[in-house]
Amino acid sequence: MKINSSAISPNNPLVFMHIPKTGGMSMFTTLSTIWKTSIADLYDVSARKAEAGLEALKDPNKAIYCGHYSFGLHEWLDRPSYYVSVLREPVARITSLYHYCIPGLQEVKSFLNEGRLNSNVAFEDLPFSDFYLDFKPWLLKESTPENFFVSPSAELDNGMVRRFSGFGLNPALCPDAALDLAKNNIEQYFSVVGLVERYPETLELISRTFGTSQLAEERVNMAPPTAMTQPLSDELLKKIQEMNRLDIALYEWVVNRFDWQLKNPSLIKVGSGKRNDIDGIPLWRSVGRSDIREETMLHGAAPQSKQSDINSIFFEEILDVRNHSGMILADVAAFSLKPYQSPESMGPTRLILSPETAKAIIEALEKVLDVN
Repeated sequence: MKINSSAISPNNPLVFMHIPKTGGMSMFTTLSTIWKTSIADLYDVSARKAEAGLEALKDPNKAIYCGHYSFGLHEWLDRPSYYVSVLREPVARITSLYHYCIPGLQEVKSFLNEGRLNSNVAFEDLPFSDFYLDFKPWLLKESTPENFFVSPSAELDNGMVRRFSGFGLNPALCPDAALDLAKNNIEQYFSVVGLVERYPETLELISRTFGTSQLAEERVNMAPPTAMTQPLSDELLKKIQEMNRLDIALYEWVVNRFDWQLKNPSLIKVGSGKRNDIDGIPLWRSVGRSDIREETMLHGAAPQSKQSDINSIFFEEILDVRNHSGMILADVAAFSLKPYQSPESMGPTRLILSPETAKAIIEALEKVLDVN
């Protein structure tokens, strides 16, 4: 099939259905290098801000729509569009999601523990991204992995099938019938469904399908290496499999058809529905606004702000500590964390501290631990 050049435009926008922890921020950055402010950022849009979502969908200057919504967004556009999405092995995706969520959940929990919640404000109206508020058991009870995975989050119950089928945030368990509907929607409406595990080929397929220049691979918002995180128990990993059996089946199906996609790029134009009702928009939970996303769209590249320029070191393990000539020598296993780069093992690393500095660090850490 001959692919039309420059298929993506404000007259025929691309709808990127970003499933969390599938390399979507890397894709967002890649798309920003070409379309910049022609991208509509819908990550901070949910039922609480549905009007903003509707306004963005009616903006005639937007050529790309990015967000965590479900299939069906095209029905609220007033011009034809194209769908693209990327999948990831479900157990790895949910595990990554867990480790990603914990820092944000800790911030919300600190807010609650400090008694800063006005008694007149409902839990659902807390001034935080409502994506985190789905994990109420973790926030209000003991903060354990077990309580995270009993949370009523649609993301934990076949979040990929929910999106592709259009079942979305329905509070009921995702039904078996949604799997076939998801497959049918992929075949009828999605020009490209790629794989994180074959990300360079996914970018190449998008470029060929839409007639763009070769999309550059941008790696941002990457999770820390496995060694830096507390592994989940075998019982929880089994539970993730059971909770996401439909996602596993969908992922395997997409894996099996991916090589066919590479050989048969297909541009699928989806008609518009021109709907205007707010309640039905297939939005997801918001993850908040982001200075990084805004800077990326403005400049066409991931920003290197003063904050993001800070290089971090993660100490995985203390190997040896001793006093030598009045100085404290601490040998540690460490990782180097540089902005927008993959973590790199530094191997055995020696810290040399004066006794005064060591005492100051201990005192500072004790204060932090007392707060938490």
